[in-house]
Amino acid sequence: MDARIGATLIARLIGYQYVGCYRDKYEPNRALELLAYKDEKNGSGVNSNGRCIRECSRLGFTFAGTEARNECFCGNNYDYDRHGERQNDCSSACQNNNNETCGGSWRIQIYSVCPTGKYKGAGGVLTDNKPNCGNECHCRALPCLYLNGTCTDGCAIGWRGDACNERDCDVGNGGCEHLCNKRRTNEWCSCDQGFLISHDDRTKQKVTTKPTSGLMFLGFHAFDISTGDSEALISD
Repeated sequence: MDARIGATLIARLIGYQYVGCYRDKYEPNRALELLAYKDEKNGSGVNSNGRCIRECSRLGFTFAGTEARNECFCGNNYDYDRHGERQNDCSSACQNNNNETCGGSWRIQIYSVCPTGKYKGAGGVLTDNKPNCGNECHCRALPCLYLNGTCTDGCAIGWRGDACNERDCDVGNGGCEHLCNKRRTNEWCSCDQGFLISHDDRTKQKVTTKPTSGLMFLGFHAFDISTGDSEALISD
Protein backbone atom coordinates (compact mmCIF):
# COMPACT_ATOMS: atom_id res chain seq x y z
CA MET A 1 0.00 0.00 0.00
CA ASP A 2 1.27 3.48 -0.87
CA ALA A 3 2.34 5.18 2.36
CA ARG A 4 0.76 8.51 1.45
CA ILE A 5 -2.59 6.86 0.75
CA GLY A 6 -2.37 4.67 3.84
CA ALA A 7 -1.57 7.57 6.15
CA THR A 8 -2.82 10.94 4.95
CA LEU A 9 -5.99 9.71 3.24
CA ILE A 10 -7.01 7.53 6.17
CA ALA A 11 -6.25 10.44 8.50
CA ARG A 12 -8.70 12.62 6.59
CA LEU A 13 -11.33 9.92 6.62
CA ILE A 14 -11.22 9.55 10.39
CA GLY A 15 -11.10 13.31 10.87
CA TYR A 16 -7.84 13.69 12.77
CA GLN A 17 -4.54 15.31 12.09
CA TYR A 18 -1.82 13.27 10.41
CA VAL A 19 1.55 14.53 11.61
CA GLY A 20 3.93 12.33 9.62
CA CYS A 21 6.09 9.22 9.43
CA TYR A 22 9.22 9.07 11.57
CA ARG A 23 12.09 6.79 12.44
CA ASP A 24 11.95 5.16 15.86
CA LYS A 25 14.57 3.47 18.06
CA TYR A 26 15.17 2.58 21.70
CA GLU A 27 18.03 4.93 22.54
CA PRO A 28 17.96 7.43 24.06
CA ASN A 29 14.13 7.44 23.97
CA ARG A 30 11.32 6.16 21.79
CA ALA A 31 9.69 8.63 19.40
CA LEU A 32 6.56 8.53 21.61
CA GLU A 33 6.99 7.65 25.26
CA LEU A 34 4.34 5.03 26.07
CA LEU A 35 3.53 1.68 24.46
CA ALA A 36 -0.27 1.64 24.76
CA TYR A 37 -0.71 -1.88 23.36
CA LYS A 38 1.01 -4.49 21.25
CA ASP A 39 -1.14 -7.16 19.65
CA GLU A 40 0.28 -10.64 19.35
CA LYS A 41 2.01 -10.95 16.00
CA ASN A 42 -0.07 -12.93 13.51
CA GLY A 43 -2.80 -13.14 16.15
CA SER A 44 -6.44 -12.16 15.82
CA GLY A 45 -6.05 -8.54 16.97
CA VAL A 46 -7.11 -5.91 14.41
CA ASN A 47 -5.01 -2.77 14.49
CA SER A 48 -6.06 0.61 13.11
CA ASN A 49 -5.09 4.23 13.48
CA GLY A 50 -8.51 5.09 14.85
CA ARG A 51 -8.16 2.45 17.56
CA CYS A 52 -4.76 3.83 18.55
CA ILE A 53 -6.03 7.41 18.59
CA ARG A 54 -8.95 6.44 20.81
CA GLU A 55 -6.68 4.58 23.22
CA CYS A 56 -4.26 7.50 23.50
CA SER A 57 -7.12 9.92 24.12
CA ARG A 58 -8.48 7.61 26.83
CA LEU A 59 -5.06 7.74 28.49
CA GLY A 60 -4.90 11.55 28.18
CA PHE A 61 -2.16 11.87 25.56
CA THR A 62 -1.86 14.40 22.77
CA PHE A 63 -0.18 12.22 20.11
CA ALA A 64 -0.82 8.67 18.91
CA GLY A 65 1.35 6.56 16.63
CA THR A 66 1.08 3.13 15.01
CA GLU A 67 4.19 1.08 14.32
CA ALA A 68 5.30 -2.35 13.08
CA ARG A 69 1.73 -3.22 11.99
CA ASN A 70 0.58 -4.28 15.50
CA GLU A 71 1.76 -1.59 17.96
CA CYS A 72 0.37 1.68 19.31
CA PHE A 73 2.37 4.38 21.10
CA CYS A 74 1.19 7.54 22.90
CA GLY A 75 3.00 10.69 23.99
CA ASN A 76 2.88 14.35 24.90
CA ASN A 77 6.42 15.07 23.68
CA TYR A 78 6.83 17.39 20.71
CA ASP A 79 10.25 16.02 19.75
CA TYR A 80 8.75 12.89 18.16
CA ASP A 81 10.99 13.62 15.16
CA ARG A 82 14.16 13.22 17.27
CA HIS A 83 15.31 10.22 15.22
CA GLY A 84 14.52 11.72 11.82
CA GLU A 85 11.64 12.03 9.38
CA ARG A 86 10.86 9.21 6.92
CA GLN A 87 7.69 10.31 5.18
CA ASN A 88 7.62 7.52 2.57
CA ASP A 89 8.51 4.61 4.87
CA CYS A 90 5.19 3.99 6.68
CA SER A 91 3.90 1.46 4.18
CA SER A 92 3.12 -1.67 6.22
CA ALA A 93 -0.55 -2.65 6.35
CA CYS A 94 -2.09 -2.76 9.81
CA GLN A 95 -2.35 -6.25 11.29
CA ASN A 96 -5.54 -7.90 9.97
CA ASN A 97 -6.53 -4.59 8.36
CA ASN A 98 -5.32 -4.01 4.82
CA ASN A 99 -7.29 -0.77 4.48
CA GLU A 100 -4.74 1.23 6.46
CA THR A 101 -1.02 1.41 7.05
CA CYS A 102 0.37 1.17 10.58
CA GLY A 103 3.94 2.41 10.27
CA GLY A 104 6.65 -0.15 9.53
CA SER A 105 9.77 -1.70 10.99
CA TRP A 106 11.06 1.03 13.34
CA ARG A 107 8.82 3.48 11.52
CA ILE A 108 5.97 5.19 13.35
CA GLN A 109 3.13 7.16 11.74
CA ILE A 110 1.94 9.82 14.14
CA TYR A 111 -1.38 11.63 14.58
CA SER A 112 -2.49 14.34 16.96
CA VAL A 113 -5.42 13.00 18.99
CA CYS A 114 -7.46 16.15 18.31
CA PRO A 115 -7.26 18.31 15.18
CA THR A 116 -4.93 21.28 15.60
CA GLY A 117 -6.78 24.00 17.51
CA LYS A 118 -8.90 21.59 19.57
CA TYR A 119 -8.60 19.81 22.90
CA LYS A 120 -10.75 17.83 25.33
CA GLY A 121 -14.19 19.26 26.00
CA ALA A 122 -16.40 18.73 29.05
CA GLY A 123 -17.24 15.16 29.96
CA GLY A 124 -15.45 11.92 29.19
CA VAL A 125 -12.48 11.49 26.90
CA LEU A 126 -14.60 9.77 24.24
CA THR A 127 -17.79 10.94 22.55
CA ASP A 128 -19.55 8.48 20.22
CA ASN A 129 -16.39 6.35 20.36
CA LYS A 130 -14.25 9.25 19.11
CA PRO A 131 -11.91 11.52 21.07
CA ASN A 132 -13.77 14.36 22.74
CA CYS A 133 -12.33 17.47 21.07
CA GLY A 134 -14.87 20.10 22.07
CA ASN A 135 -12.71 23.01 23.25
CA GLU A 136 -10.78 25.60 21.24
CA CYS A 137 -7.13 26.56 21.65
CA HIS A 138 -5.18 29.05 19.54
CA CYS A 139 -1.51 28.08 19.56
CA ARG A 140 1.03 29.58 17.17
CA ALA A 141 1.29 26.41 15.09
CA LEU A 142 1.38 23.21 17.14
CA PRO A 143 -1.48 21.12 18.58
CA CYS A 144 -2.30 21.97 22.20
CA LEU A 145 -2.16 19.38 24.98
CA TYR A 146 -5.21 17.13 24.89
CA LEU A 147 -6.36 17.37 28.51
CA ASN A 148 -5.91 21.06 29.32
CA GLY A 149 -5.28 22.88 26.04
CA THR A 150 -1.87 24.26 27.04
CA CYS A 151 0.06 25.67 24.08
CA THR A 152 3.71 24.67 24.23
CA ASP A 153 4.71 27.10 21.46
CA GLY A 154 2.82 30.11 22.85
CA CYS A 155 -0.37 31.84 21.76
CA ALA A 156 -1.22 33.03 18.27
CA ILE A 157 -1.45 36.80 17.92
CA GLY A 158 -4.57 38.19 19.54
CA TRP A 159 -4.93 35.39 22.11
CA ARG A 160 -3.81 34.86 25.69
CA GLY A 161 -4.36 32.49 28.65
CA ASP A 162 -3.07 28.99 29.38
CA ALA A 163 -5.15 27.52 26.54
CA CYS A 164 -4.79 30.65 24.39
CA ASN A 165 -8.56 31.04 24.19
CA GLU A 166 -8.95 34.46 25.79
CA ARG A 167 -9.13 37.43 23.44
CA ASP A 168 -6.12 39.79 23.69
CA CYS A 169 -6.60 43.14 21.99
CA ASP A 170 -3.50 44.60 23.65
CA VAL A 171 -1.05 42.72 21.43
CA GLY A 172 -1.05 43.80 17.81
CA ASN A 173 -4.62 45.08 18.24
CA GLY A 174 -5.72 41.43 18.26
CA GLY A 175 -4.62 41.18 14.63
CA CYS A 176 -7.34 43.65 13.59
CA GLU A 177 -6.77 46.49 11.16
CA HIS A 178 -9.58 48.59 12.64
CA LEU A 179 -11.34 47.81 15.94
CA CYS A 180 -10.83 44.89 18.35
CA ASN A 181 -13.44 43.73 20.85
CA LYS A 182 -11.96 41.55 23.63
CA ARG A 183 -15.41 40.38 24.72
CA ARG A 184 -15.79 38.40 21.49
CA THR A 185 -13.81 35.19 20.92
CA ASN A 186 -14.78 34.45 17.30
CA GLU A 187 -15.66 37.55 15.27
CA TRP A 188 -13.68 40.09 17.28
CA CYS A 189 -12.64 42.53 14.53
CA SER A 190 -14.98 45.34 13.49
CA CYS A 191 -14.90 48.18 10.98
CA ASP A 192 -14.46 51.90 11.17
CA GLN A 193 -17.44 53.85 9.89
CA GLY A 194 -17.70 53.78 6.10
CA PHE A 195 -16.53 50.17 5.76
CA LEU A 196 -18.47 46.94 5.42
CA ILE A 197 -17.68 43.23 5.65
CA SER A 198 -18.52 40.97 2.74
CA HIS A 199 -20.72 38.33 4.34
CA ASP A 200 -20.70 36.18 1.18
CA ASP A 201 -17.09 35.13 1.60
CA ARG A 202 -14.98 36.72 4.30
CA THR A 203 -11.79 35.23 2.91
CA LYS A 204 -12.14 37.10 -0.41
CA GLN A 205 -12.32 40.74 -1.30
CA LYS A 206 -15.87 41.43 -2.43
CA VAL A 207 -17.50 44.84 -2.43
CA THR A 208 -20.95 45.11 -0.88
CA THR A 209 -23.59 47.69 -1.68
CA LYS A 210 -25.43 47.51 1.62
CA PRO A 211 -25.22 50.88 3.43
CA THR A 212 -23.41 51.11 6.73
CA SER A 213 -25.44 51.23 9.93
CA GLY A 214 -22.73 51.49 12.56
CA LEU A 215 -19.26 50.31 13.45
CA MET A 216 -19.70 46.65 14.33
CA PHE A 217 -19.24 44.78 11.06
CA LEU A 218 -17.44 41.56 11.87
CA GLY A 219 -15.09 39.40 9.83
CA PHE A 220 -11.75 39.46 8.10
CA HIS A 221 -12.04 42.19 5.40
CA ALA A 222 -13.44 45.69 5.47
CA PHE A 223 -14.76 47.50 2.41
CA ASP A 224 -15.11 51.20 1.65
CA ILE A 225 -18.50 51.32 -0.04
CA SER A 226 -17.80 54.74 -1.56
CA THR A 227 -14.68 53.65 -3.43
CA GLY A 228 -14.85 49.86 -3.53
CA ASP A 229 -11.43 49.61 -1.90
CA SER A 230 -10.86 46.85 0.64
CA GLU A 231 -8.63 46.41 3.66
CA ALA A 232 -7.68 43.17 5.43
CA LEU A 233 -8.67 43.20 9.08
CA ILE A 234 -6.24 40.40 9.95
CA SER A 235 -2.63 41.24 9.21
CA ASP A 236 -0.38 38.67 7.57
